[in-house]
Amino acid sequence: MFPHRKPRWVRLAIDSAIGTTLAASAGASLNAHAADAAAVRASDLPPISAPDFSRLSVDRLPVYLATKLNTRDQGMAPAQMRAGTVWMLRATLVGMGVKNSGLSAPPINTDGEWLEISTIPGIMVDFNASLQSLVLTLPFDALNWQPTDVQTNERRSPRASSSPGILVNYDLYGWANSQTRSLSASTEFRAFRETSVISSTMLTRYQDSNVSMNAGASASSFSNVRLDTTFSRSFQDELLTLRLGDTLTGSLPWSRATRIGGIQLARNFALQPFQTTAPIPALMGTSALPSDVALYINGIKQYQGQLPAGPFVLNSIPGLSGSGGAQVVLTDALGRATTLNFSLYQANQLLRQGLSDWSAEFGWVRKNYGLSSFDYGSDPLASGTWRYGLIDQLTLQSHAEVSSKLVNAGGGAAWQIGNLGVVSAAAASSHFESQSGHLARLDYNWNNQAFNIGLSGTRASEQYRDAASLYDSGRLARSGSAFFGYNSPDFGNLNVGWLYLRNFGTTAQRYATLGWSRAIGQRSFVNVNLNHNLDDSKRSNVQFLLSWYLDGNLNLGTSITHTNNSTRIAATANQRPPSEGGWGWSAMAQSGDGGQGQVQADYVGRKFEATAAVSHSGGTTSGALGASGALVLMNGHAFASRRIYDSFAVVNTNGVPDVPIKRDNLVIGSTDANGVMLVPQLLAYQNTKISIDPMSLPAQMRVPDINQSAVPTDRSGVLVNFDLKPVHSATVVLHASDRKPLPIGSIVTVANAQVSAVGAAMDDSANRQTSMVGYDGATFLDALPPRSRLTVYLPDGSSCKAALDWPGAQPNEVPIIGPIICRKQGE
Repeated sequence: MFPHRKPRWVRLAIDSAIGTTLAASAGASLNAHAADAAAVRASDLPPISAPDFSRLSVDRLPVYLATKLNTRDQGMAPAQMRAGTVWMLRATLVGMGVKNSGLSAPPINTDGEWLEISTIPGIMVDFNASLQSLVLTLPFDALNWQPTDVQTNERRSPRASSSPGILVNYDLYGWANSQTRSLSASTEFRAFRETSVISSTMLTRYQDSNVSMNAGASASSFSNVRLDTTFSRSFQDELLTLRLGDTLTGSLPWSRATRIGGIQLARNFALQPFQTTAPIPALMGTSALPSDVALYINGIKQYQGQLPAGPFVLNSIPGLSGSGGAQVVLTDALGRATTLNFSLYQANQLLRQGLSDWSAEFGWVRKNYGLSSFDYGSDPLASGTWRYGLIDQLTLQSHAEVSSKLVNAGGGAAWQIGNLGVVSAAAASSHFESQSGHLARLDYNWNNQAFNIGLSGTRASEQYRDAASLYDSGRLARSGSAFFGYNSPDFGNLNVGWLYLRNFGTTAQRYATLGWSRAIGQRSFVNVNLNHNLDDSKRSNVQFLLSWYLDGNLNLGTSITHTNNSTRIAATANQRPPSEGGWGWSAMAQSGDGGQGQVQADYVGRKFEATAAVSHSGGTTSGALGASGALVLMNGHAFASRRIYDSFAVVNTNGVPDVPIKRDNLVIGSTDANGVMLVPQLLAYQNTKISIDPMSLPAQMRVPDINQSAVPTDRSGVLVNFDLKPVHSATVVLHASDRKPLPIGSIVTVANAQVSAVGAAMDDSANRQTSMVGYDGATFLDALPPRSRLTVYLPDGSSCKAALDWPGAQPNEVPIIGPIICRKQGE
């Protein structure tokens, strides 16, 4: 305890002084300065340097005390006892977190920066001489502790991977009636490896029509159009994606995306889907004691954990959009609960402070998309889009397009006005063929759990141009919208809106809309919609819809629609196919316009989906057939599957067939005769749990790990390996030479006798396994070679040896071998 060794009689005198003087004076002297304490917070403390006690005498008794400050353990802290009071170094107190400004100046006659702690304003001291402990309590405003930072959502984006492979998606559809036959096919080709994907989509059509039924003449047409061909590579850590080929330029609410052929480099937040881009509300408070904390967002628990004493910050990621409420409930060790209420507003239009989102493109504008395969503009185009979170409540925006004839640039901002909503404003200018034009846009949005309001207006001059308008005659002149919504469990969902749209060269379109929907009980739903054309009432319509859900898949419905003095009544029935596969059907009948009707059958299988329909309308009967699916080649195996929209996994069980495979704990199928299976419909860059059921495997099978994580990259496949291996397992009964079971706890080692016999100096440690003897001399060995050599180490320190030949067994059988005599050396 002391820096310098003192004689034994001095140390005895010091111990005696501690036991008498301190015990007598601690309560009266120190507690005289007690005061109410406020709450404080936890942080890591810097190391405390020990003082120099070389010149101290017994009247300045140096001690080390187990110290706590506002319930937070500070470890052993140096102190002095002076006339029954406790003194500490200023540096020690500051290191604990006491504000230096709150400490009084030391007396002039003292050496060093020693302070009598009872003189600190507002301090509460509890000194226990017999336990050599010191508990200090100070108001929070006298402390310099940093808040405890608590992340209420610790989900992180896992590392994604991909295996080399090829995928072809197809969608076939054909229909025919007495006059026309048509067949179309939509295909997508992908080749992928690691973080790179090459994809190409194509649309093929064939149509044969009878021009004149009397003459028997016919006309046919065939077209095959390439849609998009793109090479892309993603960089997950940098949140970047590079695209070469056909792509869309970046856009903002007040600009238009344009199809180009060229190159694009863009920020891609989808590469880390668990990263939150919107501002994260921070809920701050103070805990007087170590407490349990629970976070509720709109009454739903989002987080529960523990906090030390002191100020805290909960970085919340609430599942809300718009205005809402948060409650933080603190429960201390005595069971006392304190609730803190916060008002939140979450806006997805904003980026959190310091975060940027951008894209940059260079290429040629795509023309006649869907009609021509290689029709591009003659002038190259450069485009750029940028968003930046200046502060959590303000996000800046900009967009620019430059070509040989056009310069277009604009900027804007989205601003959150507290809990009053988000206001967005933008302005852009263009210069095209010596003409300048302008565009302006203003938006306002606000919502909470019951109400939502949206206002938007855009105005452009006739001379305003952007890249899309160079090859498209449609150009916006004015647009506006106003929307109000109300949602209540008792009243239902009410929506009221107004829309205005006018393009240059066309007349304005104005609509008023009204919609109301509500659930009736647990199995019915009613919906009413009114769309009124303010310029031509004949184009207005009103619709009433009533639906019944008889069970999980069977639905019945009826609707009444009135348009332009015409009323149509329709009845529908459908049963959806089960998600795991099976049959479904639908039927529809409608009055008016000569009557219409349709029946359709759907089939969903593991390898494809198919549909067949017959319809009648206006005296004409038509039939249709359709099929969709995917073909995959990966890891040397070919698979057929339903259409794969995003990513997938191929499970390999090392050639073991009929192994049940689970996706997120649900069985979705079994491996085929080659021990492989395709698992479709995985989400890119997100973790999917793939597992097998070991209880369904043969007993003579080793399963290293029954759970694997599949994290594929974008539009690709990942290989998931389960290294299943057939083994020879058995329960072996071991006896000593006296025919009695070996003692419980004896250690058994097994080596391959054939391998070890190659040479006496051969190291067969790699071929050994270890087990323990249980009751009646029985031990379980799960990987026996055809011939084994057993060495058993007994509890008394001796050992014995035995030999074992594998007798053979059925795959689902664990044989019992023995008793086998284990003989000591010399027996």
